[in-house]
Amino acid sequence: MLYSNLSADTDIDIVLILGRDKKGGLVSEPVVDKSKARIDVLNGNGIAGSAREIADLLKRNGFNISYIGDADRYDYAQTVIR
Repeated sequence: MLYSNLSADTDIDIVLILGRDKKGGLVSEPVVDKSKARIDVLNGNGIAGSAREIADLLKRNGFNISYIGDADRYDYAQTVIR
């Protein structure tokens, strides 16, 4: 799991690139404070408004969004979290 090795006071930088996979909920709740994560949401599927839609969903679930924009290309087959 992405968060499993982080202490509760660790700042997290996340870049989320939206691909063409299906949207779903979290597999499990993170073990760190979601409000400490700084997340960039990038549209990598070419569907207008996708990044904004996901950023809004993440905000409603307690995450901080640092940046919303376009990825370097629009042919990502799956969502990438890094």
